[in-house]
Amino acid sequence: MQYRLERIIAMPHNTMKTLMGEKNQSVNLKTVMQIIRGLNMTTAEFFDDPIFESDDLEID
Repeated sequence: MQYRLERIIAMPHNTMKTLMGEKNQSVNLKTVMQIIRGLNMTTAEFFDDPIFESDDLEID
């Protein structure tokens, strides 16, 4: 799935690997939007997930 998404959104494998890495703690909005579009979802569908309801979601 990851490789197919990389191809759909034209993202280099190393970039995706960095994004998915445990040490990565941030991503820009443009990249999030690319991924959402690559998954053929709306922004509302993507963010309509219990993970985004958490009170301890790290945003710093």
